[in-house]
Amino acid sequence: MKKRLVLISSALLLAVIMAVYAAETQKGPVEQKAVPMGMVMPGQAGNNLANFPETPPLFIKFGEIGDPAGKLGKLEWVQKRVDFKPGEDGTIYVVEFWATWCVPCRYSAPHLTELQKKYQDQNVKIIGISAGEDSDTVWRFVRKMGKYMDYSVAVDTVGTAYWNYQLKYNAEGIPQAYLIDENGKVIWVDHPGRLDEPLERAVKLRDARALERTKANTVQESSGHSAENAGGTDRAELNQE
Repeated sequence: MKKRLVLISSALLLAVIMAVYAAETQKGPVEQKAVPMGMVMPGQAGNNLANFPETPPLFIKFGEIGDPAGKLGKLEWVQKRVDFKPGEDGTIYVVEFWATWCVPCRYSAPHLTELQKKYQDQNVKIIGISAGEDSDTVWRFVRKMGKYMDYSVAVDTVGTAYWNYQLKYNAEGIPQAYLIDENGKVIWVDHPGRLDEPLERAVKLRDARALERTKANTVQESSGHSAENAGGTDRAELNQE
């Protein structure tokens, strides 16, 4: 009798847990300033990486901070397509991996939207990549999120982006963000909820370096003009009669 009661209690508890999880996954976006730092680990329910047509590389060199940004490969864009060219035009990129079934990811999306809006005129582009999911599922999710997910979103249906970032940097789960500076280097890897300060610092450093280059070029041009003028005066004096 006791064993039966234990089994019934366990079954009821499991049913409650499943009901709570189902309710959470059906909720809409949550407006809040504090971003929960939860992550979903690879292999948990909903992970669709087995859908990739490509297999991971047999040998891979694990990434380190300061390494060049990897290619994203062939992506299926859901909204706001980006021409991803790290290190070429001074753009700072944030590449974030997420999934529609990942509850912590739903909390990060509004935060990333705020950051994209804050830096929209400062050449910063945020790209959210769902790895291995059906593009129709992602499209419906993004439409449901609406204004709370207002940045570039794509689906990695092949696996290239996942291998070059999540696998290479031995990611423990999602959501996971990669900050790429204007020189095309990965300078920070962490939960997107901690992105504010590193992103602000990266923008300030980029702008400071650009200002220094402008000043250096101005000084160099001024020096060149001065030398030309000096040389012209000397020649004029030598030719005076």
